[in-house]
Amino acid sequence: MKTINKTILAIIGVALITGCSLESSPIDSLALEFETIQTINYQPSPLLIEEKQALDEMEEATNEEKIFDIFLDWQYIKATQELVDIERATLQTNVAIMKELMASFKESELTLTLEEIAELRSQRIQLKEYREVIKATIGKVYAPIKELEGMFTIENIDLIATTFKQAADNMAIRLDTIIEVNAIISEVINFLTIKVG
Repeated sequence: MKTINKTILAIIGVALITGCSLESSPIDSLALEFETIQTINYQPSPLLIEEKQALDEMEEATNEEKIFDIFLDWQYIKATQELVDIERATLQTNVAIMKELMASFKESELTLTLEEIAELRSQRIQLKEYREVIKATIGKVYAPIKELEGMFTIENIDLIATTFKQAADNMAIRLDTIIEVNAIISEVINFLTIKVG
């Protein structure tokens, strides 16, 4: 999947930066949409030609902006995935530390106050809610992009742009949520560290 996604990015980047023909690529018709005005049978006035050229340039700019947004969303997804991976590794480490501290807490036969119990329960509920938030993003980042394979044409530019935007939004949710999860786990670790002494 990563190879496919890198290929998609390269193709979009080439189309955006160079404007060259991509007839042999999966988005071959994308470049064709950016070609000059079609030949017409009558001779319009120079003013009409200029107006049509101006309109065509506006349309081309809009499509270029969409392509650029797709490019930026893909870059955002990749960069955010790296941060999510770092946070996930931190989470695994933190959970291991928390389990060790909980075992030490039990072995030491320490007790909690009612306030501490309430706070830990509240944090546990938050963690469950965050887990559901993360689970809700599963299958909403890379899978929809993969489903676009073979559909990279200018006719589908709105669908493509929307898909990449939604994927980027879901990746942002993942990152924000896992950061919150790590913050809660860190609080629990600090609490247990003080209790265990």
